[in-house]
Amino acid sequence: MADQTSWEAIYASHRLELLRYVHRLTRDVHLAEDIVQDAFLRLWRETRTVDSPRSWLYRVCTNMVRDQ
Repeated sequence: MADQTSWEAIYASHRLELLRYVHRLTRDVHLAEDIVQDAFLRLWRETRTVDSPRSWLYRVCTNMVRDQ
């Protein structure tokens, strides 16, 4: 997942799905966008240690919503 192409593919394939999920939980489109953006930033920082980006992103987003 370290190269730019992989990162862009992960972002493109999961962003809208995550936005819909987080928006359903928060009922706030702006908060959902902030949470998803922050989750992707965290993923980018943890690139070498994440085996399943989709699962990791969902877990991080869910935890961030709970923390709100």
